[in-house]
Amino acid sequence: MKQLRTYWPLVVFGVLLINYLIWGRALAGSVIAGKAPDWVQTLADAFYHRLSAERNRLDLNYLLRKADQVLLRLGFVMLAGSLLVWSVRRNPAFRRKLHAPVLYELSNKRMVLLQGICMLGLVSFCFTWGTDYEAYEKLSGFYQPVGLLSVLHAEFPTAAILYWCHVLMLAMAVMIAFNLQKKLSGRAWLAYLPLFLLYLYLQAFFFSFEKTDHRFAPLFWLLLSLLIWSFRPAGPANNGQWLGVARIALAGQYLLSGLEKVFTSGPQWASAETLRVHILNSQVPAGMAIVEMDWLLSLLAIGTAVLQLGFISQLWWPGSRWLWIGGALAFHLGSWLLLDIGDPLSPWVFGLLFFGPWETKAATRVPARDGDGHLH
Repeated sequence: MKQLRTYWPLVVFGVLLINYLIWGRALAGSVIAGKAPDWVQTLADAFYHRLSAERNRLDLNYLLRKADQVLLRLGFVMLAGSLLVWSVRRNPAFRRKLHAPVLYELSNKRMVLLQGICMLGLVSFCFTWGTDYEAYEKLSGFYQPVGLLSVLHAEFPTAAILYWCHVLMLAMAVMIAFNLQKKLSGRAWLAYLPLFLLYLYLQAFFFSFEKTDHRFAPLFWLLLSLLIWSFRPAGPANNGQWLGVARIALAGQYLLSGLEKVFTSGPQWASAETLRVHILNSQVPAGMAIVEMDWLLSLLAIGTAVLQLGFISQLWWPGSRWLWIGGALAFHLGSWLLLDIGDPLSPWVFGLLFFGPWETKAATRVPARDGDGHLH
């Protein structure tokens, strides 16, 4: 039974794999072709509302390979989860190392400084959303509310609604930047929660055009981690845990991007043709200057994958942080110069500020556990 507790995700995946090969793949093909039973088709369209559009513009076999990847990625998560659980149970040194990113202390003064930086960054990026709204207003016919907006039947917001959302966001962000929420007598979350919900509403609006916009993802994770932290009493240990959680969330976005490249393209990602296609699509002069340099394109593609997969490692080996921060800066700058993606002052570059050496020292050690998970 003890072994089964560790390996049950693999057992579940094995059952799923057998069922998928026997009948699941054929059902996926029927769903993609729009010929599945009505209740199955309705369920699939609810989970992936872009399917109705993509089946008309993409090859059936291509979409079926995407269905295969869902199973592949599920298997990867289950395998990684099993290895993690096994390592935590069997290896005390690994268990202590796993907790390393949240075992730092951060002084209250530095915490106030970092939350002020976060809020001022939010204020500065807020102004770009006004321009975005003007562009999306011309595409209002493509507006399809997602998530809670769909449940609430939220219509395309007027400029006045967006204006007052921004005013409220800016007011609360400035209040938090100057640490005025401390006057709420231990209820700082009353300032963070409305700010987070307003941000979530604005992002949901921009996500409602059948396109995922990742530009402001770092702000989302910083705000979410600050909201969670606001429910806890201020103190160096809790501050350090906030910084650790925020870093894990931010670095996790790089990791997920790297895994997406590995799962979607595989070894082909390292080929020069991969980056060449993106350069030819963007037609940026700097990119066009290197478009025929196969060795350089391959090097840049490999470097991108290594950066995104390895960036999170600095949380356990902080001595390498400047290498990864420098690499990320070069990546974002290169994306701007070669592909016109982002800019030198994007939210992703802003997010790198929180990987600096703000922490002071390690906090209390992690309690040891035996093979059955009992504390010692």
